[in-house]
Amino acid sequence: MRPHHLLAAAFLASEAPELAAQDAAPKWSVGAIGLYEASPFAAEGSELEAFPFVAYRGERFFIEGPMLGYRLTTEDNSDTDELELEVSIIAAMRTLPGESRNKITADIGIIAELETALGEFELMALHDATDTSNGIEVSAEYSRDIQFGKLVVTPSVEVAWQSRKLTNYLWGVTTEQNAKMISDNKTILPVYTPNSDTWVVETNIMARYQLAQQWMLVGLAGVEFLGSTVTDNPGINKDHIFEAGLGLTYSF
Repeated sequence: MRPHHLLAAAFLASEAPELAAQDAAPKWSVGAIGLYEASPFAAEGSELEAFPFVAYRGERFFIEGPMLGYRLTTEDNSDTDELELEVSIIAAMRTLPGESRNKITADIGIIAELETALGEFELMALHDATDTSNGIEVSAEYSRDIQFGKLVVTPSVEVAWQSRKLTNYLWGVTTEQNAKMISDNKTILPVYTPNSDTWVVETNIMARYQLAQQWMLVGLAGVEFLGSTVTDNPGINKDHIFEAGLGLTYSF
């Protein structure tokens, strides 16, 4: 699971259902979230980090923490009350799994979201925008809101294909990275070069509870299941990554 993905989910959840239904829905959300991640690398432990965040929802331009976007469609384009299609171009931060390589890049791409009575379907295609990996990722996700009064629970499942170049960037360890770890007295990860693309599957659950009209408590947890191309890395000792987060948002 990519950290920017989990953070973006928190930003998306920050809009209270009651406020969103009003004519003047809030445009801004601010808050903070704590994230826990268990590294897939045997030599690394787990991380607990806290982040401030800001989200903005304009008619077309939007910010969801580490993701910026511009909507190519609007709600007025919907032909029926039961189907709502939104297509946007986006730019999003990407971080490497684990803590020893410490690198951040950015992706650009397109995302299409279809809201139906059965839930929301999302298709997304991303390409490295920094000329670091030149990798590509294509994903499909399904989610559904289940409401219990002030509590909304959203389970989701996502399947993503990562190209060989992106797989190598995310899950491989270069000789240069290995040498830098040694010189910096950091955790040493063995050199590994994946030779094919990979598939990953994510299952997530998000819960949001409206504390007051403008305050929202958000909890998230997810597991990313790794393909054999990734787990063939001798430094990786598990076939999944677990992440969880807890945040508080204020919308206005």
